[in-house]
Amino acid sequence: MSMKKESVDLSKGMVKQPNPLFTGNSTYYYALNAMLGSRQGDTGSLTNEEGNEICFTLPTITSVLIGHVLMDDNKSIVFAVDDNYSYIIEFDPDTCTSSTLIRSACLNFKSYKQIDALYRMVRGCERTIYFTDGYNPCLLYTSPSPRDRQKARMPSSA
Repeated sequence: MSMKKESVDLSKGMVKQPNPLFTGNSTYYYALNAMLGSRQGDTGSLTNEEGNEICFTLPTITSVLIGHVLMDDNKSIVFAVDDNYSYIIEFDPDTCTSSTLIRSACLNFKSYKQIDALYRMVRGCERTIYFTDGYNPCLLYTSPSPRDRQKARMPSSA
């Protein structure tokens, strides 16, 4: 008695039919991040798609991400807290850069209180973030407008 091996051709792609009775032998289920072929040119095989690279880390090892809000220019404002401080951070995923806007113990963020935030552009140039955690009073953060930044650069008259 010889054992016959049946090969399965994976050329049809993923079928989203919910009932397996109506799909063929060349269907695969739950193939997350899967693709046919590889970067090396292998074909006819199922490989994992490459993952992401680290683009942003929180300020400290004990920091907890407690909220974020997306702005118009694809940047995000991220809210975090660690054992000592609360953080408001601006993050740009296009350049993988971040800058801490506020680091303070006075904001009184808690790791178990998620931040709910809303972004608005005021007067066409001032980025304003309204945020609350339902525990502390509602607050807002307003970035300096270009006019205010220009005034700060001007020398004072004597």
